[in-house]
Amino acid sequence: MKHTIEEVPFDEDMRKFVSDIYNKRQKLFEEYLSQLLWWNKRMNLMSRGVSRETVRDHIKHSLLITALKEFQQNEIIIDTGTGGGLPGIPLSISCPEKEVMLNDVVSKKIVAVKQMAHKLKLKKVSFSPKSIEKVKVSEGALIVTKHAFKVNGLLNMIGAEPWKSIVMLKGYQKVKEELSGVDTALSIGVYHLDKVYKTDFYSGKGLIVIKKKAEIE
Repeated sequence: MKHTIEEVPFDEDMRKFVSDIYNKRQKLFEEYLSQLLWWNKRMNLMSRGVSRETVRDHIKHSLLITALKEFQQNEIIIDTGTGGGLPGIPLSISCPEKEVMLNDVVSKKIVAVKQMAHKLKLKKVSFSPKSIEKVKVSEGALIVTKHAFKVNGLLNMIGAEPWKSIVMLKGYQKVKEELSGVDTALSIGVYHLDKVYKTDFYSGKGLIVIKKKAEIE
């Protein structure tokens, strides 16, 4: 099989790392949460009527990416299918020195996240209201996304670009199935988050790390 898929443990040190980041910048995360709820009443960024507690869960879910070396070792992050800024805005709050591009094909969503980022004083966030197919990906960029794409759908859109790694927050059950039609040989690490976080919110959720085999062999 040209692709390799390996389950990787999300260990206690990683969990503590994420918790410490949230606690350190909790005020900013809560400010973002309030802005996201305000905008969601005016346009469809998340489910209508979503609770404050659920949005907080989504923010903490986004922060799990910060525990990965793929994030820690990269200074250029592209959040595609950002919607209301997840996971990109929480990632920028956690590491404001990193360059984060928020990308979405729906331009009015980019209008909303631009306003949110401005109010949060996030200086290194840029905005891209277009399909990821039309985005010029910087050499070695990390691409992140949260429940916005199937694996093969995203790879077919960006396959020729010089990305270094892709991190997807999505269900882990269909990763193998979603590799159908992908020609590039990939190495995929799958973190089963519901083995660490024992709540309904995390049931079936995974953290999927994708790399090109040719670049790691």
